[in-house]
Amino acid sequence: MVVKEPYKGDWMLNHKFYLSGASKEDKDSYIRISDKFIEKIKPDLLRYKFTWSGYEYPRNGLSPDITVIKLEELNQIKCCLLKWSADKEYNKFMLLINRAIAKGKEIIHESGSPGSLVHDFIICSEFPEEIDYKDYKANFIKIQDQFIMENYDVFKTVELYWENTENKIGGFNYYGTTLITPQMAQELIDAMAKFLKDNDSEEAEYFVGEEYDILVEILNKAIADNKVIIHFGI
Repeated sequence: MVVKEPYKGDWMLNHKFYLSGASKEDKDSYIRISDKFIEKIKPDLLRYKFTWSGYEYPRNGLSPDITVIKLEELNQIKCCLLKWSADKEYNKFMLLINRAIAKGKEIIHESGSPGSLVHDFIICSEFPEEIDYKDYKANFIKIQDQFIMENYDVFKTVELYWENTENKIGGFNYYGTTLITPQMAQELIDAMAKFLKDNDSEEAEYFVGEEYDILVEILNKAIADNKVIIHFGI
């Protein structure tokens, strides 16, 4: 399996920044920044106080949930970014900050740090008559919820078994159990390859990463060994 090195690790776990009052569909007012880059600038961010949603007083650094970066705080972010001007994410981050300053807008930050919500996968010889989560817990392969949730449009193009082998619906059963045959596993691989082919969008850029690698490895192993996969939603 070929992996693009720049997107390894926590690249997919992105943070979202957008101008206050702007639609997330407005590409000029909305960006995604990798968790990897935020971790780089974190020591500098901790020198400054920002407005955390749900807190009465500003706190150091960015909130693990939602931060409102007020106009007077935007220059603090710029100071944190300056030493990372050679990084590929620097330009889009700085452009958004300058746009916010020009428009007199606050920036809203939604954290993309790794969270507790994960999807569990297990490879089995066959589907059991009764599926009990506890029977497989020790051997689960975990994939972050953000990867499944934000790329659902890719996965929903493939019909998978939901709860039993008589009920087929597009994509993973987000809150329940999904049963995946080797043929379905191949269809998922094909759907991902189709999405990525000649796709230079930011969505495709963030798609390829550690979570993608894990999922492809699970699917390929099931196909090679002629086994099935059980997926447990959040």
